Amino acid sequence: MTEFFITGTYRSGTTLLDKILHNHPKASCLSQPTPALFLETKKAFLQNQGLHIPYQVHNDYFREKSYRPATFTRFLEDFHFRKDLLEQVNAGNLAFHARSQGYTSVLPLTFNPELTFADFYRQVLMKAKNGATASGSKEVICEEFLPYLLHHKIKCLLILRDPRDVIASTYFGKGQEFVGSPRPFLWIIRNWRKSVAFALAFLDESDLLVLRYEDLIRQPVEMLAALSGHLTLDQFPADFLQKPLLHQSGQIWKSNSSHESASVLSPDSAGSYRKVLPKDLQNFIETVCFPEMKVLGYDPEISAPDFDLIRNFKEPFPITRPGIDALFSEREEEKNAEIKRLALWQNPEQASTALQQEYFIFEKAHRLLRERRELSFL
Repeated sequence: MTEFFITGTYRSGTTLLDKILHNHPKASCLSQPTPALFLETKKAFLQNQGLHIPYQVHNDYFREKSYRPATFTRFLEDFHFRKDLLEQVNAGNLAFHARSQGYTSVLPLTFNPELTFADFYRQVLMKAKNGATASGSKEVICEEFLPYLLHHKIKCLLILRDPRDVIASTYFGKGQEFVGSPRPFLWIIRNWRKSVAFALAFLDESDLLVLRYEDLIRQPVEMLAALSGHLTLDQFPADFLQKPLLHQSGQIWKSNSSHESASVLSPDSAGSYRKVLPKDLQNFIETVCFPEMKVLGYDPEISAPDFDLIRNFKEPFPITRPGIDALFSEREEEKNAEIKRLALWQNPEQASTALQQEYFIFEKAHRLLRERRELSFL
């Protein structure tokens, strides 16, 4: 059995990817079956480090000085669940599935003090459909688990999407039905950049497949071949693209697109930001994501980052979530950090190892960004 894990930031195409794979005759893919397994594990890590537990537990690592991704990976290697913690995981999963529709619930995890995180993840995958030779699941914003899962021979898939479309899908149309009330604008931006940083840092890992959402919907034949090859599956059936995708329940799946609903692969959702995104927001996104967009082939319409857009930025949507700084994206400290990050990209000789890690998460990510060479993921 080939075991796999899908992740990516909010509104990047993780759900579409899990539906595609689950519709392969020999693959089984659960959709967010156990978010609490990942959440409670990260909380346990923070407590182990003597750190407070923030609102955003799966953080974006931007200017994170308390620990590194490798610190978390080392923690996972030695981590074993206590019985009470696993009970919290099971209760958290139950609560999530009670309030969230369309995801795949699983039986409570069975406690065994000898089991590792990888063992419990594999326990989740036991709910595979009959005849499957590949079994996996998807969770959002869990990129920090990738190095550990890769080390334990679990094949991983990380999906990226144009940040302008990520923002458009998050804040416009039906976006709030899927991600809840708005989070600070820079939170979404920085989570997107975290995805890119992990993609760049682990691009050479043979068990990691990095793919772009746009390639998946515009060049589906090539991407289906890449998916089946990565998971050692037979090729998708010849008529796969002519049939509607089915939900894990067996019903025809209506996509969770913020703008249009469809049950087959369609290129229409690529570039949908042009219909809804105000030009000033588009330019701001292109400014703070400029290095990553150039490397990923998401051509910015601006010719260079505009620091004045950062200095004058105002949070475009009211932030009403309790416990969140509603003016986070407008704080001078945050704006100055964004400007400094771009300056370190423009002047790489000023970026020490510590600064590369602080502002770009990984030295390798900073190196690939400063080379300004467009990468191909096909």
